[in-house]
Amino acid sequence: SPAAILKQCRYMFQGEKYLLKRGDETVEEGTFTIDATKKPAEIDFKNGNANQIVPGIYAFDGETLKVSFATSGNDRPTEFKGGNGNAFIVLKLAR
Repeated sequence: SPAAILKQCRYMFQGEKYLLKRGDETVEEGTFTIDATKKPAEIDFKNGNANQIVPGIYAFDGETLKVSFATSGNDRPTEFKGGNGNAFIVLKLAR
């Protein structure tokens, strides 16, 4: 099930790079840029595997990162929810 697969995945952020890992396997890697001056704050992921930019928004409170991003070439989301061509994930970060 998709929920079981997600439980096996973890994002790793370092500098301007990110990795998406499932177990020991790297499934995706790329770079990201943020613009915290926008409301909501914006994040753009550039997938190194597919060389595409995925626009999104984010909120970070020091422990929890909420990200909503466009899927399938849709426009940047404006709120934190899925549907209408957007995906919404909440990531609990550990340092």
